[in-house]
Amino acid sequence: MNGRALPYDSKEMNAIVTYLHWISKGLPIYANIPWLGLKPMKTTHKPNPIQGKEVYDQKCVACHGADGEGTQIGPPLWGMDSFNDGASMAQQGYFAAFTHKSMPQGNPQMTEVESADVAAFATGHPRPHFVPKN
Repeated sequence: MNGRALPYDSKEMNAIVTYLHWISKGLPIYANIPWLGLKPMKTTHKPNPIQGKEVYDQKCVACHGADGEGTQIGPPLWGMDSFNDGASMAQQGYFAAFTHKSMPQGNPQMTEVESADVAAFATGHPRPHFVPKN
């Protein structure tokens, strides 16, 4: 997240490129892939972080921790070990769309309103600042 780029000839880079090649097998280059990416939510609801805390306490805390610190089954959502402010997930709209599509994991059931509210709550917390590396 604020790390350094892998060397182009490293085994880790080779593994990532191999994986990307594998998951792309049979897909035309630059094609519009219907399952790729997140579609923006259509709600006109104004996100409410206070309601978002209630949603978080009911639906997120078991996996992401009481203080957003993460657990063995869910990553941190804020704090020094979370994604930085340059990550897509730090953007309220992206966080909400991801949450709506994917959470709770294995049984996505959050409404657009709940997703928008919990995104406002979670993205309102401090996180590491993105520092570009040379």
